[in-house]
Amino acid sequence: MIKSLLDSNEQSNDEKISSTASSSEERTSLPGFVKKSVEEVSKKAFDEETTKSLRESGLAWSAAIALFASVVFMMAIGWIIDTLLETAPLGIVVGIIFGALIGFYQFFRITSQIFK
Repeated sequence: MIKSLLDSNEQSNDEKISSTASSSEERTSLPGFVKKSVEEVSKKAFDEETTKSLRESGLAWSAAIALFASVVFMMAIGWIIDTLLETAPLGIVVGIIFGALIGFYQFFRITSQIFK
């Protein structure tokens, strides 16, 4: 009895899935003229110059975030060291200096990829 209930439940689930798939295909199918215009726009939108520009802007954002994050991260580590060792501003200052050094190294490493 339990086996027959499980089998009927599986069959009803399969029917639900197949009906959902066919209805979603009907909803997502576009008329021919819309498909053609979407294809034309996508070809024009991603030409070589646009792709290069997007890549360069992404690298620039990455370089800026790496610089900022390294300074903040090393400053936080310096603050933790200050708290543990009770060496008031020394840890934060050293953390900011090391963070700036690491950040500028990363910044120049990433920006050199832009100008290749």
